Amino acid sequence: PRSTLFPYTTLFRSALRLSGEGARKNMVLKVPGEFDTVQKAIDAAVAGDVVMVAAGTYKENIAMKDGVSVVGEHAETTILDGDKKGNVVAFKNIGDKDTRLENFSIKNAEANLSGVLIENSSPLINRNIIFGNDYDIYIKGNSSPVIQRNVLTQSKAGVQIFNLEKAKDSDPAIIDNLIYANKKGVNLYNGKALIEHNTISYNSDYGLEAGATFGIYLANSDASIRNNVITDNGTCEICSGVYVDDRSSGVKLSHNDIWNNQNNYVCYGGCMLDEANLSEDPLFVNGLLFDFNLQAGSSLLAAGSDGQRLGARL
Repeated sequence: PRSTLFPYTTLFRSALRLSGEGARKNMVLKVPGEFDTVQKAIDAAVAGDVVMVAAGTYKENIAMKDGVSVVGEHAETTILDGDKKGNVVAFKNIGDKDTRLENFSIKNAEANLSGVLIENSSPLINRNIIFGNDYDIYIKGNSSPVIQRNVLTQSKAGVQIFNLEKAKDSDPAIIDNLIYANKKGVNLYNGKALIEHNTISYNSDYGLEAGATFGIYLANSDASIRNNVITDNGTCEICSGVYVDDRSSGVKLSHNDIWNNQNNYVCYGGCMLDEANLSEDPLFVNGLLFDFNLQAGSSLLAAGSDGQRLGARL
């Protein structure tokens, strides 16, 4: 039986790791084939190992380990459910940039907590569907993660970067994500970020949650914002596609399509807008049904600074 094999599997892996240099590299630990929970597999892994998780629902609250990657079979069918008991996945003091979380649906964090918490860590968060959490991704401290090709929806903030003081060595990259149907798409407070090739749309509601809604909101923050599609965000007088407060400076906006928001820009601080920014209908296939593919006639298909389409390239 599988439960009988667990101790011997762990001892066998430990023996391999002690038997000679290089024997431990790139091992694959399988859930549920060898371990009955994702956390047990992470605990048994060492840097360079990959935890491979088969399709299914796993009610767990996971603490990641430096250098250990966790990869699901498919984002739509491999589900990490936090069961309202904490952050669903937590990266704390993870310095190895090869650490990745990939191909999961991540939902049901505890109230005021996160689908993915990143604290003093710099992992790759790739190709996940993160939804139904108060904060889908929460970044704090000296963290430079790459947030790439994810769907972030149904939250107070798709990506929240929040520091009590500006982090000195923090430079998150938010690239190629679909960020929609949140209260705020990207919310920066005392932070900085690269925000590139995202589709940030319909961030104007979060259930019964009251308050202002924005596509991108910057407070005492810096950002380079380029090649994004930012549409249909905001519901209040100052709500906007891009909001920059009077403590923010050096915010650069280039080659974005910013269209049909309550206000396209509200810039009290330093906003540097170049002439390559557009404000026109992107011609989504069906934005109201969150199909953000571009129709064949869209002028955004090759409008990026890199010659590629604006918005997420999933």
